[in-house]
Amino acid sequence: MGGAANDLRKVSPVAASASYLVHLRAAWNHLHPKDQLERQELVLTVSASFDDAARALTLEAARDAGLPQLHLLEEPQAALYDWLFRHRNTLAKDLANARLVLVCDVGGGTTDLSLVRVEMQGGEPRLERFAVGRHLMRGGDNMDLALAHLAESKLDAATDGAAARLSAGQLSQLVERCRAAKERLLAADAPASATVTLLGAGSRLIGGARSLELGRDEVERIVVDGFFPQVPAGELPRRGHCSLWTGNVSKVRQLLPPTLCA
Repeated sequence: MGGAANDLRKVSPVAASASYLVHLRAAWNHLHPKDQLERQELVLTVSASFDDAARALTLEAARDAGLPQLHLLEEPQAALYDWLFRHRNTLAKDLANARLVLVCDVGGGTTDLSLVRVEMQGGEPRLERFAVGRHLMRGGDNMDLALAHLAESKLDAATDGAAARLSAGQLSQLVERCRAAKERLLAADAPASATVTLLGAGSRLIGGARSLELGRDEVERIVVDGFFPQVPAGELPRRGHCSLWTGNVSKVRQLLPPTLCA
């Protein structure tokens, strides 16, 4: 993985996915030795924006984990199935006036949008998914990365630009610290600011540590206004050079560091 330190052994995404599935299979089989996971018909959810190659690699990871009987199901579709099950007794009433259902899946790294058509046949709704949004880089990972770049600029300003550029491992650490600060500062009882500490490396693990303050207003400006800006209800998406948001691109450019925009 590209964000790991240089001295750590790196694995491919397929190997990483397979290792997770191996752990799940072992844990299940330990609790249910008579109903082993590899002997069951399984459903594995994937991002709706996965292309054929990504789906094939997911199946490869499952086979490597010893799970041959597998069906792939897109995550927004799985969420809709869950909603349908929970409303199964009142489904006709709940969807009586609906013609379209939009399923929004905001995840760790992407946002998946699926549009489902609703047709009433014999008093019962019939649902057909007919559109899937493109791979939108607007998930939690990107928010944390934007905050990490803000934190990096603060660290750089504190040393008048004399500090060395962060390594991949240090940037990954800073992203994790900013994620924790983000969750704290966006909570209901959030403080006005949170301290983010970047540890040193090697023998200077503690002595080389550097700290900075992230304000609640800064986090809201970048995460909320930057990624989910308020726009008129009739405004349509616009493509721009910044890959993180396809709506109000000019506003995002003002809020995000230049390194995040192509």
